[in-house]
Amino acid sequence: MWRHLQIHGEGTRAAHRLNAQGDLAGKNHLTVDLAGALGEDKNGTRWHGELRQLEMAATDKARNFRLLAPAPLELAENAWKLGPARFGGQTLDWRATLQADAAAQHLRASLQASGSRLGEVSANIDAGLAGAWSL
Repeated sequence: MWRHLQIHGEGTRAAHRLNAQGDLAGKNHLTVDLAGALGEDKNGTRWHGELRQLEMAATDKARNFRLLAPAPLELAENAWKLGPARFGGQTLDWRATLQADAAAQHLRASLQASGSRLGEVSANIDAGLAGAWSL
């Protein structure tokens, strides 16, 4: 899947940043930028911060998208949470908002999207999981 991947991180446990860029199969370039902190709470180690950039640049321009604004992100051994995260097409006029979280054996996600070719889309998922990180 990955043909090339470059990862750069800097900072301390309390405040750090991670940037990853790579080429995926099919001439798709993905850029991800995160900023946050690693800490402990009653449930163990938890990373909390922001997804600051998520961008896809592809030869098929219909696949190009980007994160429109930083989105909250939390990651832990037994749970994760994203959003709300707002995305938009770069050559097409679609916009979408995604919010999702998983804990123990439960996934919740919602998506609202719209665009001239897409129309209006609204979806909700409420599903059981084997664990926060496995279907």
